[in-house]
Amino acid sequence: VAIHLDEDAVAAALRYVWDIAKRPDAGFARKIADVLEEASSDTPVPDDRVHALAGSNATKLKTAGKHVKRAEEAREDRPRSAAADYLRAARRKGIERSVEEQYMREVSTCMQEDRQLQEQLAKEAQER
Repeated sequence: VAIHLDEDAVAAALRYVWDIAKRPDAGFARKIADVLEEASSDTPVPDDRVHALAGSNATKLKTAGKHVKRAEEAREDRPRSAAADYLRAARRKGIERSVEEQYMREVSTCMQEDRQLQEQLAKEAQER
């Protein structure tokens, strides 16, 4: 799985599980994100990628709570972005296990919401 210019490991993992593997599973996405982050940890980030990340939703916020807040704001109309932020929050160091599990449940729920949204959009497109 390649990490695109405007993606972090979480965004790349979620793109993979949704679009390539067709297996929207929160645990699977987390494992892929962990592997991608570990594999790219020794690679310096080029300046053009830094600027692309800053302009996308893949920016790493200071706390899990800030990721959750951004996820809640995006949830209704952008469930994929919400799932990414919940996954970023779940992967933060130092959070309690129960909180991490809650965030992972939110990732799963956002994935289901996205699937429903995609089905609705496809149905609307067919009706036109």
